[in-house]
Amino acid sequence: MKTYLVSVVIPLYNAASTLNRCVDSLMTQTLESIEYIFVDDCSTDDTVRVLQEALARYPQRQSDVQILTSPEHQGTLAARLRGMQAAQGEFITQCDGDDYVEPGAYATAYGAAQVRNADIVIFNYYLERGKQRTVVNRVLPYSTGNEVIATGYLTLIEWGVVLMMMRNDREAIARIRPIASRQITMWEDVYLCMHLFRGAQQVSYIDEPLYHYDVSRKRRILPIEAMHDCIAVASEVSTLLADDPAMDIERHWLEFVAKEQLLVHGTIAQWRATFPECHRYIGQFKGLNTRQRIVYSCLAHGFTWPYRAQEWVKHNLLHRK
Repeated sequence: MKTYLVSVVIPLYNAASTLNRCVDSLMTQTLESIEYIFVDDCSTDDTVRVLQEALARYPQRQSDVQILTSPEHQGTLAARLRGMQAAQGEFITQCDGDDYVEPGAYATAYGAAQVRNADIVIFNYYLERGKQRTVVNRVLPYSTGNEVIATGYLTLIEWGVVLMMMRNDREAIARIRPIASRQITMWEDVYLCMHLFRGAQQVSYIDEPLYHYDVSRKRRILPIEAMHDCIAVASEVSTLLADDPAMDIERHWLEFVAKEQLLVHGTIAQWRATFPECHRYIGQFKGLNTRQRIVYSCLAHGFTWPYRAQEWVKHNLLHRK
């Protein structure tokens, strides 16, 4: 069996309109030893045909490509996980079908992992909206996976599995199970990263943008569906981290963030009933300012007027400016 330095997992769902750019950037990587695993999640457009035509332009890479197809639409989490389970490379990274990477991205990330003996390497990226492009720097002040999780770093910054390269820990990947209750398309990164960062002995950072994250081409997800995905993921992650008291604030912060949209698409009663155990940590959440901590603490105890007053000001005064 051929061995690889890096495996790239590319989950696809109705990506026909963006796939050529993605494939071109992958097939022209300066690193030679790359395995490409495309996972089509039962697309309903011409994704598979476009993929095959794009790959035909690179006959020298044909033996390095796997195309996996799902018998039914299972969601992004299942597609990412299936690709990771099939990966043979020493390291794994991911690329979405509507994004693309710098020509030397994987050579740079793999080289850094080797020099620093890192289990996970994260890097900066270009955030693109149409013709606008901004560099997003992701400075990492922590060195182990557990430190990254416990300090809330994963949920306080822009991040994702496409913005990192990780050692192919087959035992850790084998322990990750799909969330059976839903076809997860939102926050699948949170679920995967919480598994993969746990136990990572060395997490390193490259101060260089290697990935192009194109938000203008992302598939739109209904807000209610996204909300339920986030709640399902938060529930699973909270269970995963429950055996480690050092992770209490982080797992309850994740619950708090996940249920926030219930105040928009649900009711205050539903918000209070969902993850009620996170309410006693509101005063410790780094992601809230003093006013927000007071408002949400009142809401958690059934005093709704501060929240209603806040929303009234937001909609009737601030929106008029």
